[in-house]
Amino acid sequence: MKKILIYCVIAFSFWSCKSEIHTGATPKRGFYSDRPAKIWEESLVSGNGIMGAMVIGDPYQESIVLNHALLYLPIHSARKPVGQGKYLGKIQQMLLEDKYMEASQFVVDLANSEGYKGKHATDLFIPAFQFNLLGDTSTVKQYERSVDFTSGEVIVNWEDNNGVFTRKLFVSRPDNLVVLKFSSDEGASINTTLSLSKIIRHDVGRIEKFNLDDNFCIKKVESGTMDNGLYFKAWYERPWEFESRKSFKGYEGVVQVLRSDGKIEMDSDRLILRDATDVLIVARIEPSDNMEESRVLEMSNALKSYDGTYDELLAVHKKIHKELFERVSIDLDASEEDRMKSSEELLKLGGSNPALVEKLFDAARYNVISATGINPPNLQGIWGATMTPPWSGDYTTNGNLPVVVSHYLQANTLELMLPLFDRLEAYMEDFKVNARELFNCQGIHVPSRFSSHGLNNHFDATWPMTFWLAGAAWYSLFYYDYYMYTLDKDFLRERALPFMEQAALFYEDFLKEGNDGKYIFNPSYSPENNPANSSSQACVNATMDVMAANGLLRSVIEASQILGVNQDKIPVWKAMQEKMPSYMLNENGEIREWMWKDLQDNHKHRHASHLFGLYDFHDPLIMGNQDLIEGVNALSIAEWKYGDRITEVSWRLGWFSWHLRHVL
Repeated sequence: MKKILIYCVIAFSFWSCKSEIHTGATPKRGFYSDRPAKIWEESLVSGNGIMGAMVIGDPYQESIVLNHALLYLPIHSARKPVGQGKYLGKIQQMLLEDKYMEASQFVVDLANSEGYKGKHATDLFIPAFQFNLLGDTSTVKQYERSVDFTSGEVIVNWEDNNGVFTRKLFVSRPDNLVVLKFSSDEGASINTTLSLSKIIRHDVGRIEKFNLDDNFCIKKVESGTMDNGLYFKAWYERPWEFESRKSFKGYEGVVQVLRSDGKIEMDSDRLILRDATDVLIVARIEPSDNMEESRVLEMSNALKSYDGTYDELLAVHKKIHKELFERVSIDLDASEEDRMKSSEELLKLGGSNPALVEKLFDAARYNVISATGINPPNLQGIWGATMTPPWSGDYTTNGNLPVVVSHYLQANTLELMLPLFDRLEAYMEDFKVNARELFNCQGIHVPSRFSSHGLNNHFDATWPMTFWLAGAAWYSLFYYDYYMYTLDKDFLRERALPFMEQAALFYEDFLKEGNDGKYIFNPSYSPENNPANSSSQACVNATMDVMAANGLLRSVIEASQILGVNQDKIPVWKAMQEKMPSYMLNENGEIREWMWKDLQDNHKHRHASHLFGLYDFHDPLIMGNQDLIEGVNALSIAEWKYGDRITEVSWRLGWFSWHLRHVL
């Protein structure tokens, strides 16, 4: 399982100057550091759910990376899922005969025969460009940078031999603008060169993995100046069209100097600011489905139409952002002194320090809120400064995406859940194609991973993701959860129940009885883990798949009863409940991950998918059975022992706290 990075509360590199400035403006709910970032992962971030900005905080060589939620680089054309359904009986027989690796390899060989030509990564979430501010260098005397979680405002302050300087930035929700103010105290002048540059940062090992060329699949870029502004255009090398679906062709961005009390010079592809003390800059990025009809002039004119001051633009944004953020707070009785400490100072106090825990809680919520808008947050949130993001920076639906949206409803930010439903519904036709092509079934199949489309194109022999069954059932539970929080029957009728019905229809077609009269989930998949006595992740009766189907059936029955509909279907679904295989315990009294033959549990992995029944639903099959409750607790202890790496320990901490709040 991948993790969404929390950029705000982490250790930073040492700054070579005396860093004692403290303006008194350290946000109570926010982040403060006396050192700039050294690498992009340590940037301060701001976002409005459409665009994101990442600020390094270097006084003289500042780089601000700008992002957009829809910038997914096309690297493989969307295509029909592998024709697994045509050979489903053969694949199922292989699995029944314990030929697990043979079954998953069969699907890969079939895909290659159909033209897949290797593994298809999802389209990559990439940055738009880097906004560079190159200024006169001097000796820094004092420095601080901060972000206010209640407003999304990033501030960098420093004093050098020339005076005191401040840069402020936020990404406006109501105006969809990146807004930057650069100011200096009386007697100090801003002399800075502005430019935009293509990002070429990458991981060498992922170039081949993602099948990228030397230009990272960017056909060409163009940048320049126009009327006190900068523009940037990028054409994709491999835009694709498949049936009714198509990728964007590229994107464009404009950075506009709205006001400056100094001189502005245009020099080739640079803007030069001289003798200024107050500068206001705005920026916007847009994806394009027709790069032959540029919109940079239109974008520039739109940006120039804003006549408000920085404070006025911030005020209308802050009204929205602050209200969202302040719906929830955590108070662990930390001292006010600790709450005002820098990140570096807090980290030295240790992970159990109440102020640090409060800060981490706020930082996580801030990032998720700032990354939610057009879409829910992806693996990068809405930020990134590499052309080769880990795991494509996509939506990994078998764990990461559910975890990141899990707080929305509990935090009374109900509206932030809607982008998830919007994205799922936009891909409904793709999900139906998945069910039909992979399983010969009606209904829908949500893949383990997606980005720019919802077709299940990403899998290989090691990771047989075409075998995962739980996706549509899992997301059905979020729909029903939303109804239970809001009691919005219109939503239940018009959005939730239709999705749930399609998910249930898949199981009606797919599930077949075994000799004992119980359903067999074949093929099946417990994400990213394999049994201890099998080298393959392909399996039969993964506990997660069964738990998800149980949750769906309970929910679709309840929803139908609330609305007084599906009177003919409710008996069918209830009969299906009676045929579901029972959860099982292993010889150590732990709930099993695979309820099939002698497949042995394997705790040496950070996933714990067989605890699915303890997510936001209290699975009555567990909660009403003391043996299963004890089995869950025994499993949690056994799994925790193997969290020997810091990434796994941190992941398990969140993962198990989510599970165990229901049983402890």
